[in-house]
Amino acid sequence: MAGLRRSQIRQRGWLVAAVAGVFLLSAGVVGYLMATGPGHSPAVSSGSSPGSSAGPSSGAAAPPEGATSAVDPQLAAVVRRLRGTGYQVTQGTTEDDTDCAANAYGQTGAYLAEHRCVGLHRALLEVRSPRGATALVAIAWIGMPDQAGATALKAELDRPGSGNIAALSKNDAHYRSVVFRGLYYASARQDKAVVTAEAQSMNPGLTGAQLRSIAAASVR
Repeated sequence: MAGLRRSQIRQRGWLVAAVAGVFLLSAGVVGYLMATGPGHSPAVSSGSSPGSSAGPSSGAAAPPEGATSAVDPQLAAVVRRLRGTGYQVTQGTTEDDTDCAANAYGQTGAYLAEHRCVGLHRALLEVRSPRGATALVAIAWIGMPDQAGATALKAELDRPGSGNIAALSKNDAHYRSVVFRGLYYASARQDKAVVTAEAQSMNPGLTGAQLRSIAAASVR
């Protein structure tokens, strides 16, 4: 009889231990689910995402609002205007750059080294009259950070003897013999850019007035 009572007591002890174990296991699972929550990984800290670090991003910073990074040359419009006045126009070399000082000469080069541009577009146009007289036109669009900078640059470029943007003809064997002397020059401000044009005869036939008119039509 005593042995039977001890056996019953032992069975009750095992049963209590089993129930307690199940309770503890359930409590642990519920606690884990409450702590993590849906979609949250315990290995990722708050404020970061998988695969990222808590430090600053290494990506490039966004450019400042209103920054100018290119020049709109409007070259097609220039060609249309010149053709509209009766000339045949052949487009020559064009080139884009961001270092205006390196592509300028005289005091203009020094000025642009101190007042940096944001873009440069240069072009050559060969303009032929109905009688075959031909002029070469060197055009440059210089983009500046703002309108005030463009206005100041135009004033510098318009000063006699201040230099200019180098014409692309210096690097083109076909036009290297054409020497621009600054006689038939025009300039204009176009928003944040300055456009300059200089015309020079390639053969006899065009008057000074015609060359000045060609340069003026190239910057309108």
